[in-house]
Amino acid sequence: QCSWMPMSGRAGVSADRSSGEEPAGDACSRGLKLVRPCQQKYVALNREILACRDSWEILDLCDSRLGDFNKVNVVTALHRIAKHERGRGGE
Repeated sequence: QCSWMPMSGRAGVSADRSSGEEPAGDACSRGLKLVRPCQQKYVALNREILACRDSWEILDLCDSRLGDFNKVNVVTALHRIAKHERGRGGE
């Protein structure tokens, strides 16, 4: 079962949240972003998508890793492709 952990990997946030509810209070009030360990690969993949410099680089990433994408990764990739193309003037 997944539990909540700080994305930054810093200690101080209870990692046992087997209830499935998002932790409240302490961690959130300190501005920590929390992610479940089983979702870390999707967060890392989103970072890879965001690091792409153009639409072709995103498409290459999609071609090689599409099986690893979740719904959020797909939407992020489509949004970033549209954003890159709008910046190019849609040529």
